[in-house]
Amino acid sequence: MDQSEPDYYLFFLKAWIPFNAWYVAEYPDLKKRDTEIIKALQDNADSRPRRIIHNLLSNNANHESLRFKSFFAELHFQLEKNPVFHNGSRLSFLTLALTENPVKHSSHVDANGFVYKVERTASFSQAYIEAKGGKVILDVKMPKYKADDLLMDINYIKLDKSTKKIICKLFKEIDPLKPISIISSSNSSGASVRIQSLNPCKIINDMETVAKGCIRVLYSLRCMLFHGEISPNEANRRIYENAFYILQMTVNKLK
Repeated sequence: MDQSEPDYYLFFLKAWIPFNAWYVAEYPDLKKRDTEIIKALQDNADSRPRRIIHNLLSNNANHESLRFKSFFAELHFQLEKNPVFHNGSRLSFLTLALTENPVKHSSHVDANGFVYKVERTASFSQAYIEAKGGKVILDVKMPKYKADDLLMDINYIKLDKSTKKIICKLFKEIDPLKPISIISSSNSSGASVRIQSLNPCKIINDMETVAKGCIRVLYSLRCMLFHGEISPNEANRRIYENAFYILQMTVNKLK
């Protein structure tokens, strides 16, 4: 009985092998550096996998597209039902860092006259608070953007709750990997696209971004499997079942 169950982990790996062979041949200048190639597949407008996924998600007229969208919706459902983690971060269509955040500085003045400033440059990140009258309340400067460094600063710890909330909100706004969600919660007409499935979902009405997110999640699942980050249990098997069909349908169109 155990052997009669499909091994979707192995199926996913078997589907990844021809995909890997295709993209290495397609991007010889990147010299088999998978991370850079996947970024190119995400970001290039002429990327064939991105166009394939875009077209399958956009088409409502054929059975193949409806199946693809159903697998996409079920993959989202399984990732939310059974959390898995890649490099310490939860893998989810709700929190994807696809491009670098263009916002690098932000400021605010509260009702008490406190001036809040945050900034991110190539050489440092800074969180700064100045009280009315010029007294510096907080000045945290770090070589890289790290929210934990701000939260552990002794002067930050001494701040009252409302002041912490404001500076944290501003600091998150300049996160270079500020995540986005390709799953929509909007009820506005035209802002989202509903995908019918056993567990339906709504995606943002931006198929280019959704396709990027799909490629990113597939690659993360590949890395988790290759690097031993995933436990081969029943819950995770359901994740890879849907990921396999999404990958297989994409790779078949690369022939």
